[in-house]
Amino acid sequence: MTLNLDGTELYTIRGVAAASPGSTVHVSARRAGQADIEFDTVCRLDSETDVDYLRNGGILPLVLRQLMGS
Repeated sequence: MTLNLDGTELYTIRGVAAASPGSTVHVSARRAGQADIEFDTVCRLDSETDVDYLRNGGILPLVLRQLMGS
């Protein structure tokens, strides 16, 4: 089955909160007037550092939190 996504869909990604390097997340893509397209994919968090960035809202918020904690 070929999935044709064009970027205009509304995406819901489940499993990100518990994501770890190499884990799988479930994606649901909704287009107006059409059936949802659903699939599982590998979450590209390649290291625990990437997970820390995600959980802190990005690299800048993480660095600022670390600096404020020092």
